[in-house]
Amino acid sequence: MRTLTMLAVVATAVAVDMPSISEAKKMHKKKMSEARLKASSNGHVFKRRFEDDPSAVRGRMLGDYTNGAVFSPTDFGADPTGKTDSTDAVTKALNSMLSVANASSMADGIRNLGGATLDLRGGTYLISKSLVVPQYFGNFKISDGTLMAASNFSSPGYLVHVGGSVCTNKQRSCNEEIVFDGVMFNSNHKASGGLYIGATMGAVVIESFFYGFNSFGIKIDGGHETMVSNCWLSEYYYSETSHPPGNSIGIHVNGNDHYITNVIVFDYTTIGILVSGAANLLTGIHTWNGGGVGIQLGNTSNAYGATKNRLTGCYLDYNTLDVYNPVDTIIENGFFLQTHMNLIGGHSNGLVMEMNTFVPNPKQGTSIVLEGDYTPESVQTTSITGNNCKVSIHRFTEVVTGQSLVKDLSKILLFPFIKYVQYSVLSDSPPSDSSAFVQVNGTQLIMNRGASQFNVTFNVEVRQ
Repeated sequence: MRTLTMLAVVATAVAVDMPSISEAKKMHKKKMSEARLKASSNGHVFKRRFEDDPSAVRGRMLGDYTNGAVFSPTDFGADPTGKTDSTDAVTKALNSMLSVANASSMADGIRNLGGATLDLRGGTYLISKSLVVPQYFGNFKISDGTLMAASNFSSPGYLVHVGGSVCTNKQRSCNEEIVFDGVMFNSNHKASGGLYIGATMGAVVIESFFYGFNSFGIKIDGGHETMVSNCWLSEYYYSETSHPPGNSIGIHVNGNDHYITNVIVFDYTTIGILVSGAANLLTGIHTWNGGGVGIQLGNTSNAYGATKNRLTGCYLDYNTLDVYNPVDTIIENGFFLQTHMNLIGGHSNGLVMEMNTFVPNPKQGTSIVLEGDYTPESVQTTSITGNNCKVSIHRFTEVVTGQSLVKDLSKILLFPFIKYVQYSVLSDSPPSDSSAFVQVNGTQLIMNRGASQFNVTFNVEVRQ
């Protein structure tokens, strides 16, 4: 038997004077100004912790970057309105951040900045030369503002240049854990590109916008596990109706093991995303870059970009997917609107395409276009299925009522040959008359009911 005791709780209301929202904002702004003023007397270094700055919650999603030293170009005299050149001030802010690297190293002697941040504070900064992050620096972040190329920008060059193309340590990565968050890279049709990431492991580019690049929006050169997500890239805005032909690449993945997810590439790059390495993952990509090439794996001189890469859930919107001599490449759950895929080079080994939907351009009239001399010897273990597309595997059932029936599969099958046929026969004829057989002639099947005088049903699977 349990005894229940009722406790009476009396709540006493206490009147507390709470500041209004506008007063709270003023108090917060004053507090942060005092902190920055204090930081100015200590080499422009101060702490921005989550409890002092609720906006830091997004940074916390990527790691505790907000507990490191924070620098801003305006503390060094930069013009946040983008009206005057701020190259020197932004460079000083960047170099001051790099100077806080502590003695504890990351991999292979990479110097640890302890989560330091170059905070652009929502400003627009006009720069006339690249901001350079040398090799052997890691664990820092650049966030929340716009970098814009001046009319006299020193080109060829990128707005931000991280690392270099050559690194000789074991992992071939000389920078590590570098984050770009909420940055607009406005190359302004003056800089060659927005962001170069060379020989870096674990770089993260998130929620950023790239515009006006002449060569590359982002170039990933070597390194490992660079992650680009939730970004937009365009050489021109869609509202710019008068401009020269596009001649750029949105993202060039020139390396292995990188991840490009939930990225939009629109007007008017020549190639949306070019892959020149292996074991990369592209997922949730939407390219509508003016009718050019949306995604390209490999090229005429090097098919390595079509080796062991994966494309999943990508949307080719009035632009093509070009694949050069694929090896162990997976393309799945894609949507091709008014466009097609170009399979180029004459070889295919281990290509898997499944659950893709094609709505071909009526003028093109087909889902996959072959460019090259494809033979039974040059096509190995290739599996292509999908909705409204040519395939390499086809199954069907056919009833033969006469002596024989010829079925032409040239409009269904991708390649001009059939390598394997497997079939079963159903008939009302006695076993002694079960002599039905299938012959192959190119992409034609000749189904013969043999000696049977009855209708014969063929269940057939063909593979190329």
